[in-house]
Amino acid sequence: MAPRRAAFFFFVETAIGWNALLPIIMGLPQRTDLAQSIIAVSCPVTVDYESWRFTSKASQNVFRGLYAPIDKAMALPWDIFVVSMWSQFANLSPHQHIVSVPHGSGFGNGAYTLEMYARSTLYCGLSPAEAGYIADQTGAPPPADRFIATGTPRNDRFAAFLAAPMAARAEKKNQLKENLGLARDKPLLLVTSHWTPDGILRTFGGGILDALAPLAGSCEIVQISHPNIWDDLQYDTWDPNTERPGQEGFSSAWIRAALDARHAAGKAKVFYDLESPELLMAADLLIGDYSSIVIEFSMFDRPILLCDVPERFFDSNVHDLYVGASLCFRRADDVERLARYALSNPSHQRDGRRRLSAHFNYNIGGATDAIVDVTAGLPVGKPPESD
Repeated sequence: MAPRRAAFFFFVETAIGWNALLPIIMGLPQRTDLAQSIIAVSCPVTVDYESWRFTSKASQNVFRGLYAPIDKAMALPWDIFVVSMWSQFANLSPHQHIVSVPHGSGFGNGAYTLEMYARSTLYCGLSPAEAGYIADQTGAPPPADRFIATGTPRNDRFAAFLAAPMAARAEKKNQLKENLGLARDKPLLLVTSHWTPDGILRTFGGGILDALAPLAGSCEIVQISHPNIWDDLQYDTWDPNTERPGQEGFSSAWIRAALDARHAAGKAKVFYDLESPELLMAADLLIGDYSSIVIEFSMFDRPILLCDVPERFFDSNVHDLYVGASLCFRRADDVERLARYALSNPSHQRDGRRRLSAHFNYNIGGATDAIVDVTAGLPVGKPPESD
């Protein structure tokens, strides 16, 4: 049987979506049962895609080689659309396949998961537990041909590290610190933040770094954030209809100036353009919020401090998993004490971390291949006309 010809369209709305889709985009052309797969990457914001910050030159080159404006993509209704975030262009015409793939590691923090599931003809789930979450929220289990638990391809990059013996992991962890310009013999405290108003940076500004300042001599303190925070987006994923035009006192420019000042004072090191995998593998403790980076860090079974905002969780069971894996705080004044305790008692909340990881972190190392398999296996061609 001759290889079949297929057209795959990957709709990318941000650089984050691109990073999520990149492993799949690179994996599909390797399939021997597909003849000259056509892959087009389309972005609705054509005016600024050239300014995107890529995590590597190779990633940038792949994007530049595949990018096609939507008006030149020539998509047909029976082609296969692959999305990691919903694209307005997917509404332009009826189509046979809309494949939704994960762009993060979590579900249950907001209604977005349910929206993506409702709009997709094939939903690649983060884990088997997500099928139960969808069933609880919709009142019906997702059909087997519409929901397939694949895992998230972003996390495949952790597979080799997790499979290594503990001694090798410890050495790799210290080597990563050294590669990042950090002391390999000091604990690394990694402070993260979601981009929305209740995230750490829009709540505390540089306050968490100030609270940790007494530890600066004995620890490495590093601040990173969700990349969207620097775009000063004027909406909130929790309530997209509520505009926050000024985000007064916590605009992106204000936050950046506050972090730069603390970096210059030696209170912390701030990394703006470095993606998180190396830092997650190197960190000894994570300070996070409702962002799914907490889930990713839980796979390493190291202490977590959680800025606990229960109202940010769409599903209370997911909130309970986050809390059970962490030492929680609501005030910056508590962070230094909790950090000291966590570093001295790394096994505290271990059972909770393992429950959180088991719930979300699925098929690490095999997710990309699983998504490529189910996507490439979809029937190709014009759908039969209805009777």
